[in-house]
Amino acid sequence: MKKIFSIILAAMLMISVTSPITNAIEEVKLQTQKQAVNAPKIEIAFVFDSKAEKTDEIVKTYKPIIEKSLLPDYKAVFSNDLIFKGDWTEKGAIAAADKALQSRARMIVCFGYWSGEYLTNKKNKTKNVITVDQYAIRGFSDKFFNPVQQSVNDFVVFQRLVPNLNKTAVLMNERVYRTKNNWQEIANKGLKEKGVNMNVVIVPATDNAADTLARIPDDVDSVYATQIYNLSAETRREIYENLAQRKIPTFSSMGKDDVELGALYGSSAKDLDQRLAEMVSFNIKNVLKGGSVKSTPVKFVDGNVLYFNKDTADAIGYVTHTRVLKSVEVITTKQPELHDLAWMFDTLEKRNLDIKRKKYLVSAARRSVASAYMHYLPTVRFDIGYQTYNKGYSYSYNDVPYRAGAATFGIDQMLYAPDLVTNIIVKHKKLKFDKAEKVLVEQNVGLEIGQLYIDFLMMKNQIAVEKEYIDEVRKNISIAKTRQLAGKCGPEEVLRWTGEISKAEEDLLIMTAAFENLKVSMNKLLYEDQTTDFDLAPLKVTDPAFYLRDINIIDYLRTPEKMEKFNQMLAEEAIYLAPETTKLKAAIAMKRAELANYAQKFVLPNAKLTWEKSHQFGRALPYYDYLAGNIPGVAGMSQLRTMMGDGGSDVFDRDSQRFMIAAQWKPIEGGTKFAEIARCKAELNELNTYLEEVNTEIEEKLRGIVNRAVARYLCIERAYKTKFAQEENYKLVQQRYLEGKADISQVADALQLADQAKLNAANTQYEFFKELIWLQRGLASVNW
Repeated sequence: MKKIFSIILAAMLMISVTSPITNAIEEVKLQTQKQAVNAPKIEIAFVFDSKAEKTDEIVKTYKPIIEKSLLPDYKAVFSNDLIFKGDWTEKGAIAAADKALQSRARMIVCFGYWSGEYLTNKKNKTKNVITVDQYAIRGFSDKFFNPVQQSVNDFVVFQRLVPNLNKTAVLMNERVYRTKNNWQEIANKGLKEKGVNMNVVIVPATDNAADTLARIPDDVDSVYATQIYNLSAETRREIYENLAQRKIPTFSSMGKDDVELGALYGSSAKDLDQRLAEMVSFNIKNVLKGGSVKSTPVKFVDGNVLYFNKDTADAIGYVTHTRVLKSVEVITTKQPELHDLAWMFDTLEKRNLDIKRKKYLVSAARRSVASAYMHYLPTVRFDIGYQTYNKGYSYSYNDVPYRAGAATFGIDQMLYAPDLVTNIIVKHKKLKFDKAEKVLVEQNVGLEIGQLYIDFLMMKNQIAVEKEYIDEVRKNISIAKTRQLAGKCGPEEVLRWTGEISKAEEDLLIMTAAFENLKVSMNKLLYEDQTTDFDLAPLKVTDPAFYLRDINIIDYLRTPEKMEKFNQMLAEEAIYLAPETTKLKAAIAMKRAELANYAQKFVLPNAKLTWEKSHQFGRALPYYDYLAGNIPGVAGMSQLRTMMGDGGSDVFDRDSQRFMIAAQWKPIEGGTKFAEIARCKAELNELNTYLEEVNTEIEEKLRGIVNRAVARYLCIERAYKTKFAQEENYKLVQQRYLEGKADISQVADALQLADQAKLNAANTQYEFFKELIWLQRGLASVNW
């Protein structure tokens, strides 16, 4: 397929000799003669995938275009020994590209597909490289091959991303810097053409980081790096780290390589300023208000061209716009904390608020049981007061006092009470009910976090596959544009792929939002800060959360009889362990205790044991004053007073004791017992019927889960087979498409099928794990 594409590309370039290019050759020659007088020379190397004869014609065609593109900054020089050709194989194309990199040429122009891919992705290139396949989606301008002119576009992007800049230092390859003495004039002219009003200073960069940093003025507030291939990666890293410490934002036209080394922004493709302008100027509010949207031509370029270093941004205190952040590739060394499923369950047990509430509920139920038991402990009481009687009542009892104080100390011990015994039984069953409720909440929340965990991993795979799909569609846009330039097709193929990539980018944005919402939901369940970022480890069957030893249990269930026996065993265990049945059994026990309470009241009493000790004081007798000699004119009876203790109250026994066992029967209470017993029986029958229904539903659900689990298990192998088949099918259809034997709809359909098959294969084991989590919801103690 790649050979066919190389042939088509070569043919396209050959066809492109005609019409506009042919008409422009004479103009190019005239301008070249005028501008090439004082320009420094730069040797150009050509790279091709093949040794086809048409490559010579391609070189002949593009020489004048390159000459015009480089002027007035450079004068292009061509030599036959700087034309490198492969042997139709990927290995041969790479070898040709390496020879070009090792040659004396200062710029490489690559027309091959394989060699272009290799040079595009190669890091730390020592030469300026232009790959026609990479940039064919933009068309060729008169300054296309000029790296100086292209750098102006990136500079404009930098100015838009980091506005309010006053003075910028531009780092330039020292060898390039020495070729001219008017770089400041060239820079000012280029910025003026772009409408940028900014003070810039050109700084030659050497491989000595300290020397380069010393040349940067102290008053600059930003630094822009051109393609400084003369600097090693270590030197560039040191420069960017030093500038970050000085809180200076940086931008590199070398793209991802420099952003990974510490530059704030980087771009590896050109004309990004137009894309950025369209991105930030589109009037979304006007669309929301129902206004009309102006239709303007859009140049579609590679979306993965702008890179952003979040670590550097944090270091210098830079905050980018949200819309820009959604359209760049973020690079950071600060990886979010990685968790596994066991950690999630442990944290859930400690932090989840629903589980925490149920723990308090169980704790309260335990205290309630203790309180019910304490009703059986002896009750100690102390009474103190003053009591009076009317005189007639007192005289009728042989002149007892009609008023007296009393202090009583008593102990009451409950012997038996139907209500008290029933209350204790009900409290016990209520504790068991609340425990089952807590387990049910734990299992449901655990199931939810487990499902979210798997959804997280599946969504992560979906986003990764969608990005791969977008990259492949972008490659097809490039191919379609190349075919259009070659006259192989019209603009409809480019527009078709453009529509595909627009829809894919829209889907990717929605997926990313759903992915972030999953994190929010998981943080909420774990009672974490909902802005906490984290990542989840891939789920494996060996994860402790699965309680599994041998996943190949399905291999041992070879016959339907063994499978049925297995299902019955699981159903029995699930019914026995399920918190739903435990709750219902506890409710049934509570209702039976209530029924027994009303029944035993017909024959069993409330029984109590009591002991009391009393002491009286202030006991007033009618004849007390006479004995005391307090009546005027009466001398009193001294002998009687002496005998009675001088008439004091000590002559009476003030203390008394009482010991009593009391029983109380209430066999008939207005017929309420009969009505309550009938009510309890009806409710008990309802609960028993509900328990049977729940048991049936548990078995039904379990059998369904087992059937789906078996199917998902068997689908894993088939999903990967489908993936391999669809990927091979796409390659074959794409090759037929490049040969002109298949139309674009077939390629698009084949790509979508391959993309879907890739996603299904990536997530098929997670679909199986979802069934395992459901299966183990009520079988946590079952060892497979």
